[in-house]
Amino acid sequence: MNFIRKSYLAAFSLLAMAGVFTGCEETENVAKAVMASANSLSFPGEEATEQIITVYSDAEWTADVPEWVSIEPTTGSGTTDVTVSVGANMRDGALDNPRTAELVFHGKTLKSRATVLVKQAGDKFRDIKVSSVSEVAAADDKSVVAINEANVVAVSSKGFVISDGVANVLVSAAKDVELGASVVVWGTKTSDKGLPVISECDKFEIKSTAAPVYPEAKDITTCAGSYEATAIEYITVKGLLKGNSVSIDDSDMSVYVQDPVESLKIADLNRHYVTVFGYFVGTAKPYHNVIVTSIVDRGKYYEMNEGFPIEWTVGDTEDATIKTFTSTGSFIANTGEGTLSFIQAPENKSLAEGKFKYVIGGTGEPYVEGSWPGDCWELKSESPITAGTTISVEFSARSSKAGYKYWRLEYLDGKEWKVLGETKTTTYNGKDVAYTHAMLAGGSVNTQVRTQFTVTENTDHACVRFYIVSNITCQDKVQDSPSGNTTRLSNRHDENDCNPKLSILSSGSGDDKPSSKVVFEDDFSWVDPIVSAYNAAVPDKPIGDTIGDKNKGAEAPNVYGAALKEAFFKLFDEKGYEDMCPSEEVIYLQPGYLKFGRTGGHNTSLRLPKLNLDAASDIDIEFDFAAMAQGSGTIDDTKLVVVVEGDGEFANGTKYSDVIAQNQGKDELFWTHAKTTVKGATANTRLVIVMYRVLEGYETAAYTGNYKYNVSGAGRFFLDNIKISK
Repeated sequence: MNFIRKSYLAAFSLLAMAGVFTGCEETENVAKAVMASANSLSFPGEEATEQIITVYSDAEWTADVPEWVSIEPTTGSGTTDVTVSVGANMRDGALDNPRTAELVFHGKTLKSRATVLVKQAGDKFRDIKVSSVSEVAAADDKSVVAINEANVVAVSSKGFVISDGVANVLVSAAKDVELGASVVVWGTKTSDKGLPVISECDKFEIKSTAAPVYPEAKDITTCAGSYEATAIEYITVKGLLKGNSVSIDDSDMSVYVQDPVESLKIADLNRHYVTVFGYFVGTAKPYHNVIVTSIVDRGKYYEMNEGFPIEWTVGDTEDATIKTFTSTGSFIANTGEGTLSFIQAPENKSLAEGKFKYVIGGTGEPYVEGSWPGDCWELKSESPITAGTTISVEFSARSSKAGYKYWRLEYLDGKEWKVLGETKTTTYNGKDVAYTHAMLAGGSVNTQVRTQFTVTENTDHACVRFYIVSNITCQDKVQDSPSGNTTRLSNRHDENDCNPKLSILSSGSGDDKPSSKVVFEDDFSWVDPIVSAYNAAVPDKPIGDTIGDKNKGAEAPNVYGAALKEAFFKLFDEKGYEDMCPSEEVIYLQPGYLKFGRTGGHNTSLRLPKLNLDAASDIDIEFDFAAMAQGSGTIDDTKLVVVVEGDGEFANGTKYSDVIAQNQGKDELFWTHAKTTVKGATANTRLVIVMYRVLEGYETAAYTGNYKYNVSGAGRFFLDNIKISK
């Protein structure tokens, strides 16, 4: 109170002095300057305690007082404490509607006045008519509304969408409610970008729950860039899920999954192709915001040549991964991303019924009982491989004495299976048998397979299969039926044995179309050995994963520190990167990515390596980024800009891209995928990624080309998965 009073007294003194110097000839004692110590007062509906405000004036004042408000005194001069009181806000023995009125203190001439807004609580729902969702959607903003029956058709962690089958309204209130619930909702109707919202939910009740019924979804996949809606409507879209964002091919707009509930398990679908269904709740470019009702998984997205080398452990009884083989006939890789399977030919299923079996031996080796010619082992990567890529394959295998001797190795090239290795021919009982590998006799010695192949076409998977081509056994006898024989993968009988493995010896250029040629690519996996070494040296403070673990307190050491500087900058420089403000020393290490900037006006930018371009080309620049969260949960004001140095410009006709925004809410940590295009890039082009406020003139898009690395405010960002392609 003393502080407020002193502040108002200081301001009033200036006004009073002005009155002295301009009105010293006037003799009428009328206030020319009036101020009050408060702009508003709020009272409860009943048993309201009186409140005191201070009125300051240079002469006499009077007051205009609402009929339900009382003041004492009603006039004064100089500095006057005024007591304000109200009676109970009642009508017919019950609380009336809330009420508001202006209490005005002024000079007699009304030339100067101080207005105090007096509010008294009440029952804002008194006399309110129960409405439908459609009526609420059409109601004026600030209308008090009551809905006694609405269906919940979409749920987020911070609100839900209700419908009457005709119109939809967003309720901006976190409630424990399920899809299909019939609910009571009373509150205040507002709008968000023209869409209807109940922003204050005063009353909420669940009446019943049933399976929700949805209309036909409007597919915006091909029109996301031009999509507009004046109502909350049910939509669907297909694209690639990255964090909470669904990117759409050939579109500058994405769909943002707004505040998803845990039951959607959205984190499990990161970097998967998905079909999303949900309710559109507004646009904030480059995103359409959607409260999702369901997500259909359409498979994981892989970059070309991703996930190598791939190795499957056999001969380890402690390895839990391989144990799936007994029930499925396959198991995933221990290193890299791929699957190893034994595949029974469809035509052999009836023949081998009751005899065929997947087994894990006591040594941890996978083997099969009851196989037959046409069956095969298959080693397959999850990711596609580019044309011109050379893959090495190795494994050790053997058959039992009664098992099969002759096998053929094949690899997939585009859509065509091709023989891998020299085709040999043997004749048995007058029949020719073509094969590439023969199992060693005796059933106790492994055959090592080590070879390589080069695909000539882009191929969906690096895939190798090892076929049984004859029922001739290792004892050079004919097996009459698929019984009494085994075939296995092994890594225990000879020093030359090996685990099954697929490795890239050299990467190809793909389909050689300029539009798809990668000029530069970095997933920052080169920092992982540095992270591992650091964690081994500092086990009590290991490097954390801020974005992956959604932990803003994760450890992120400065790469300029003595423990990291030499090892980091050796690889950093080899990559061709440049820290454009090294004096700030604000690059920090994370597992598989980097963090840039520090609060308090400490920023830098990253200059990317020189481009291997032999002619002027249009190039796409893509990367994943995220802003840091402050201690309060507030997300740093971090948007990014790509700058062209040298040849080339952006579609906007400048050397600077449009500002690229993230859409993280309070305490949300996730990746945003960014993509922009440079026209006319050459080998003389250099690209810079920088926080937008560091650029002079960003406010008006009148960039000067200068950087302000000491710009105030927090603008920290994380960076990963940089890709530049023609």
